[in-house]
Amino acid sequence: MVQNILPRLFPLPSPRNYMNDVDHRHWLDLDAELNEWQRLGRPATMWIRDDDATCSSEPFRRLIALTAGQGIPLAVSIIPELLENSLSFMLDKRLPIDVLVHGHAHVNHEPEGSKKSEFGPHRRLPQSIREICDSLNKLSISFPSELVEGFVPPWNRIDEKVIDVLYDAGYRMLSTFTPRSSQYARRGLKQVNCHVDIIDWRGTKKFTGVSQTIAAVVGHLSQRRRGMCDPTEPTGILTHHLNHDEDCWSFLNDFVKKVSKHPGQEWIRLRSLMDIK
Repeated sequence: MVQNILPRLFPLPSPRNYMNDVDHRHWLDLDAELNEWQRLGRPATMWIRDDDATCSSEPFRRLIALTAGQGIPLAVSIIPELLENSLSFMLDKRLPIDVLVHGHAHVNHEPEGSKKSEFGPHRRLPQSIREICDSLNKLSISFPSELVEGFVPPWNRIDEKVIDVLYDAGYRMLSTFTPRSSQYARRGLKQVNCHVDIIDWRGTKKFTGVSQTIAAVVGHLSQRRRGMCDPTEPTGILTHHLNHDEDCWSFLNDFVKKVSKHPGQEWIRLRSLMDIK
């Protein structure tokens, strides 16, 4: 663990049933990492992307209250084919919310035994092009001021041939998962990924746990700081409001409150990375 020389700049979260002594030590690690960024005079930038939005719901309203309602920017990736009017009506233009295109209908088109993908190698390219164009057009009408013309492929998987046509289809950003290898996926197509998923999809389908989640945050921040990956890519936290259990909500509540109080951290609004006014 990095030695913590600066005084602690935010208190440890109070004990809850979703944390144990090991978890508390990981909060210390995060505190120490943010102190290192502060020493460098560079903010530890982060952003939040929430996937699978379709309608106004109690979990979605809870997420808004926890993030954008407190001034913390939120990027919402919406499934165009499943969009309901209730979602359009509830997004307050005064809040720091950006909208992304989350595929088309979030349907897997890959054969059995292959990894799930809506825009994978087994689909005909003309059909994929038609759907990504229709999806962008639909959300640009529903969210004219919130849309940032970014594409989030379901399951974070997309065939290279589809990436090749995203810019011509009107997109200016691609967001998947894991550290980016370049700031641009293609010419004119910015790449801004997520790096920390708070849900254990391969196991319990519930909260990954405090230790594992904070370790992932600290790991990416540390790699950025030491130049082991792109230091300019903000650390992305991935959420799925419809799938959160109470431990997910408790952790998010603690996490955003604690890191927001640290002067070494900064929440980034997605549109600020894309020169969108």
